[in-house]
Amino acid sequence: MCIQCARVRPKVDQYLAQTHSGFRPGRSTADVVWAHRWLVAKTQRYHSTVHLLGIDLSRAFDTIKRDTLLTVLEAFLSDDDVRLIRVLISNTRLRVQLGRCQSESFATTKGTPQGDCLSPVLFTVYLEAALRQLRQEVPARPLSDNGLPLELVYADDADFVSTSKSWLADVEATASTVLPQWSLIMNRDKTEYTDIFRSADRIDEEWRTTRKLGSLLGDEEDIMRRKQLATAAFQSLWSLWKRHQHISEKLRLRLYSTFIVPVLTYNSG
Repeated sequence: MCIQCARVRPKVDQYLAQTHSGFRPGRSTADVVWAHRWLVAKTQRYHSTVHLLGIDLSRAFDTIKRDTLLTVLEAFLSDDDVRLIRVLISNTRLRVQLGRCQSESFATTKGTPQGDCLSPVLFTVYLEAALRQLRQEVPARPLSDNGLPLELVYADDADFVSTSKSWLADVEATASTVLPQWSLIMNRDKTEYTDIFRSADRIDEEWRTTRKLGSLLGDEEDIMRRKQLATAAFQSLWSLWKRHQHISEKLRLRLYSTFIVPVLTYNSG
């Protein structure tokens, strides 16, 4: 599957909108977090207000229709590539595990087999096709949105951006109609609106503690949280740090760089 992933990735990259950052070369969660921070900086500098509509999909990788996916791929991939992908995602069987017990295996015709590099790439293509239909059916954006990105997407998380909260309500209503047509289920409990604005009192800026892809929108709040998480991770391995007579300093430094530093510096780029 990794070989096939390398074959189709350049064409997939051309197919995806620039707002997609998940599972693409040279793109990561840091790109989405940077875009959110840019929106924050814009509101702070110009005393404006920007609204975000965050849509989360439930079990997104498990609900996509494979026949629909193949139809989408046929629009921009070669016949050989589509044929190979059809073979790779067909004849899959699953088991349900509860504790130590497993059910009998059964065939499945939905979802992309997870655990390989091709599966998330196929999902981004499927989601992009659904979003293209959504973009066509939503009402025209207000003129005040000029210069703002329409959306910020990473994997199954999508944030729609606008200066108009009523327009975002229309987007939510349209998404609730369009996404089920693609067997994509909106998680209503995780659908949220965030209002980003500048206030004379930081306490009133509730958006600062809103989490996007593991980072808080507020700079100081995010740094404080990262320090707390790194401290907790360090203390959880306290017994390891004290066993200097059994574990060499070189190994302890490697473990520190592996388990502590990434927690502290996550999305810091």
